[in-house]
Amino acid sequence: MSDLNRGPVLLRTFLAMTRQPQAAAARAANVSDVTAHHWLKGRISPTAPHRAALAEWTNGAVPAEAWDIPALSSDVAMMEAAVERARASQPSAEAA
Repeated sequence: MSDLNRGPVLLRTFLAMTRQPQAAAARAANVSDVTAHHWLKGRISPTAPHRAALAEWTNGAVPAEAWDIPALSSDVAMMEAAVERARASQPSAEAA
């Protein structure tokens, strides 16, 4: 089981389901792409103002308190399934 909390899991799932890059989350929170990358990997957590910005940007899909709650195995499985669905629905580079 991962040591992730729910914040990165929910944010990664949101990005996959809405087909947005991590740069979109970075812009929404007014941080660098590197910082957003670290959030998504669970290396660091957003500050309270950044958590609030992400919660607003995701319309509550990534609540501010999610960054303090450990992720469950089911959360990680949900994220992985959402990412796979998003990848499968993207046109392949070979088709271009």
